[in-house]
Amino acid sequence: EQLIPQFEQRLDIEQQKNMITRLAGETPVWIAPQLMAWMFSHISAEHGIHLLRAWQDFLPPDIFAKKVAGIREGVDASLWQQFVDAVPGLPR
Repeated sequence: EQLIPQFEQRLDIEQQKNMITRLAGETPVWIAPQLMAWMFSHISAEHGIHLLRAWQDFLPPDIFAKKVAGIREGVDASLWQQFVDAVPGLPR
């Protein structure tokens, strides 16, 4: 609730993209699958959809594909279906 508004207020769009790319790209390999699944299981579906769309727009395709694979494996089927329905191009 507090971090995202500060992030949006203090960083321009390009800085936000760079920061998210850095955070997503530098998540240690050993924790990335568990972290993504945990995070997407604990935020609202709407927030997850927004985040997936943003990542899809500016993460390099290989990093985006790795994140999506970890999320898909770690969330329940009904939540994943909500993401697939809302974000074009996600694997079923």
